[in-house]
Amino acid sequence: MAGKASTTAFVILLAVIAAVGAVVGVLMARRGSMKVSGTVATDGTSIGHIWFAVNDCESGEAMEPRFFGVGLRGKDGFAMRVVDSGDNARIWLYSQGGRQGALHVGKPNCAQWDVLVDRANGGSGHVRIACTAGGGNVKANVSFERCGM
Repeated sequence: MAGKASTTAFVILLAVIAAVGAVVGVLMARRGSMKVSGTVATDGTSIGHIWFAVNDCESGEAMEPRFFGVGLRGKDGFAMRVVDSGDNARIWLYSQGGRQGALHVGKPNCAQWDVLVDRANGGSGHVRIACTAGGGNVKANVSFERCGM
């Protein structure tokens, strides 16, 4: 009897290890497939002079409250949120976790406005802008694909 019980326990342990491995593998594959690159810079704005390389992104559908768009993040808490797409997009910039507030950027004050967040997958697209906002200038050139849910 002891042999049969230990075999059953061993099989259960192997099944649990396999299931955990599969979950971890799927999560790593999703994260690994994400592609994000580019930079965001402000000069003389109400949130100061900031520059950051975008190194992470998340679909707005994964955030609370949910929205169509994307959250783009850099080191030290710098972030850009893009809600909607194209001419209707609304963009907010946050310096270091929003400690200095948020800066809204809208199309009417931009010499360049090329904003696309793909409707088929809220986690793909690009933001290419050159604007005035908050008393200064904002530039961004960012591309992203398969941002996490």
